[in-house]
Amino acid sequence: PHEQVNNFIMRFNEHPERVIHPDDIDFLRKAFAHLDIHPEKFFKAIIRLAPKHYKETYVNISGDFQSRGMVKLLFLHLSDITKQQLSLINASQTSDHLSMLLNRILFTTQTCIFWKDTQRRFLGANKAFLDYYGFEGLEVILGKTDEEMGWHINPDPFKNDELRVIQNGESTYRVHGTCIVKGKVRDIVA
Repeated sequence: PHEQVNNFIMRFNEHPERVIHPDDIDFLRKAFAHLDIHPEKFFKAIIRLAPKHYKETYVNISGDFQSRGMVKLLFLHLSDITKQQLSLINASQTSDHLSMLLNRILFTTQTCIFWKDTQRRFLGANKAFLDYYGFEGLEVILGKTDEEMGWHINPDPFKNDELRVIQNGESTYRVHGTCIVKGKVRDIVA
């Protein structure tokens, strides 16, 4: 609030470590030192205020040095961005949780699943896929196409299927073909 600005400025000038979060104070000092050497630069950062005096508060701080006669002044603009920052942190944590959940699903399901890039090279596969086809690990398939793997007697049905998906955005289902699975030729459905 506006009525607390003078108090904040006084505390900041006297003991910045009482106002700025301890993990951010060194960064802020270095930024101000850089500004002192390069006064033409504009400064912008996101910092946290000291938790002892301010509950979890994130501040967008920007400013520059300006000379007024023989006096050099540091002009700063502070904006409370706590709500936005906490929303970002929450979204990141949710994303991490969902990613972990998806990995658990992918690597515990018994359905063989793989994913490729737009050049049809393997980017990943789940454990069921690796186990079923007898691959020692992901490194055996990563970055390779089916043709480079040499595991299809006739790779055309799979290649054509993948090209339809990539080029036309089609969904495909139950593509029949043959494949070498643990040294044996088998009919498969992809």
